Amino acid sequence: QYVMFAMLFFPFMLFKFEHERHMMVGFGLGIAHLLFLEITGYCLLPRVILSPTFIEILHASSMITAALITLSACVFFLKVLIKYIRELHAVTTQLQQAYIEIKAQAKQESLLEKAGVVQKGFLPKVPKELEQYPEYRLETMYKPSRRLSGDLYHFAMGKGHKLKVFVGDVVGKNAPAALISMIIHVFLEPLMNSTLSALEVMKQLNEKIYHLRVEKHACAGIYYEIDLLRAKMTYINAGLDDSFLVRNSKASLLNMSGMPLGYDEVVEYEIHKIPLKEGDGVFTCTDGFNDMRNGDDISYVDIKKYKELEGIQAFFEKWATQDPKTRPYLIDAIEEETIGFRGPSDVFEDDIAAVFLGYGTHKNPLSNPR
Repeated sequence: QYVMFAMLFFPFMLFKFEHERHMMVGFGLGIAHLLFLEITGYCLLPRVILSPTFIEILHASSMITAALITLSACVFFLKVLIKYIRELHAVTTQLQQAYIEIKAQAKQESLLEKAGVVQKGFLPKVPKELEQYPEYRLETMYKPSRRLSGDLYHFAMGKGHKLKVFVGDVVGKNAPAALISMIIHVFLEPLMNSTLSALEVMKQLNEKIYHLRVEKHACAGIYYEIDLLRAKMTYINAGLDDSFLVRNSKASLLNMSGMPLGYDEVVEYEIHKIPLKEGDGVFTCTDGFNDMRNGDDISYVDIKKYKELEGIQAFFEKWATQDPKTRPYLIDAIEEETIGFRGPSDVFEDDIAAVFLGYGTHKNPLSNPR
């Protein structure tokens, strides 16, 4: 009677406890009870005299126990089935969420790729008017870190045989910096095509970027004008560190003229003038070249050494010592250097924009502008 009483509570146990171990215990006790009844019925009963009523009760007890065991087994397997259905539902939900995210990411990549094409459309080609001055060579390089870039360059041919060049690096990355860079292109177009002096161009550009600063964006940049007939350079360097004059196999940093554009509403810039000599080159580059990293996660500026120089300046110095008649064009040499240092990947740690103006060393390559 005690075992029968306990068996009546097996379904309650199975519903009460969620853990499978409790269900297995109840299932095992039920089987043990059934075996006990069967052994009692078939082994002991022939040897004793029992009333028919007790035999019927024993038989009924056996049937009830079998029913309870069956019910217990059904409940057990039902709970296991529900558990796995829930797990399957959770996995399915995760897969659906992953699919939605992948689809959204693919759509975003497509939009970024289209935006990158639009941004590249803002970059100017080498001015056709430069064909009249074959002693000058103008090269450009543009490597966005992903699809978009905060780096830019801009050209214009002014009156009086002047070539005007601007190279800039907007603070920040990705879409916000790219948007600011495209707006700066819009600002530069009328300024560089006007008769304003270099100092006035930079002052007005600084004011426009300052009033544009929704997220406190600024732009390090250099602006220079080349008198193509007199071979004279006038420049204002607003915080672009990697700007060099290559002369006599040496690369010298150009002087800083003031703070990056947009940091303050009123900034005083200094004008610097340099007479160009046969074989000179002016190179301006954003900081992405020095910041690129190799497979060992070491930056270029930390590993590239030449004499007492490091980074991109060491590269220039080594390149400048080569014979001008046989050495590769600078931009080509830089691209080979990036591939040799970090491999052929198109993904850069930071954007790279660079402009090189060579004087009296190479013929003008307008047949294949970059």
